[in-house]
Amino acid sequence: MTIKLQILDAKHIVDTPKVQAKIMMASKDMLTITTGIMQDLTSSASACITKLSRMKILTWNIHDGSEKNKGPKTEDPDFMKTFDGCVIFCLQETKGVITIPDFECKNKLRKGSRSGGLCIGIHRSLAKDFKELETDCDDISAVRVKLKGVNDSGDSELLTIINVYDSQEESSYKKNRREQLSTLDSLLDFVANNELGKILLVGDFNARTGENNHLANPEELGTHFEALTS
Repeated sequence: MTIKLQILDAKHIVDTPKVQAKIMMASKDMLTITTGIMQDLTSSASACITKLSRMKILTWNIHDGSEKNKGPKTEDPDFMKTFDGCVIFCLQETKGVITIPDFECKNKLRKGSRSGGLCIGIHRSLAKDFKELETDCDDISAVRVKLKGVNDSGDSELLTIINVYDSQEESSYKKNRREQLSTLDSLLDFVANNELGKILLVGDFNARTGENNHLANPEELGTHFEALTS
C-alpha cells in the first residue's frame, strides 16, 4: 500500500446531518479527534472525517446500533449514507455487533455489559494490510498498518489507529469498576508497550476540562487544567 500522509478538510468528503467532532490535539506524531453528542453538521464539525491521502477515515459515536421501535440503524439508508466514500470507520457506543457491506468489521464489546462497544471497519480492498492488535481493555480497540512511500525516499512507516470509548465518571459502569485500571491508564500502557509508529487516536472520551465543567470561569477549571499547564 502506497500512501502519502496528508490531513485534508473533511467537509468536501461527506454530507451527513448527525455528526459532530472536535479536534482536541494535533501534532507531528498524533492527531486526536474526540466525538461529542450528535448534532446537525456545522463547519466546526468538518474534522469528523480525516483524509490521509487516499484514506478517508470516519469517527462517530452512534449511541447504539439499534433504534427503539425501528430496528438496526444499518437498515436506515440515511445512516448508511454516512459511510459513502470512507475506507475506514471507527464507531463508539455500538452496544452490539455492527456489520457494514464491503467492510471487514472488527467489533469489540464489553464483557457483562450492553453499554459501550466499539467497531473499526476497514474496506475489504485494504483489510489484508491491517492487523488487529490486542489491547487488554474492552474500551480500546486498535489496528496497525505499514504505510509505504510516506516520504520522498520511499520509506515505510507504521500507522496505528486507536479507537476509544470512555464512559462518563458518574456512569454505573465506571462506579462498578473503581478497582480496575482506568481506560486512560490502559491506553497509556498500550502505547508504551507496543510498537505503534504514528498514532491516529479517535473516539469519545467524555472528557472535561474541569471538575464540574465550568468552562465560563477560568478560576474553576480545576485539577485537570492544572495538570495540563504545570
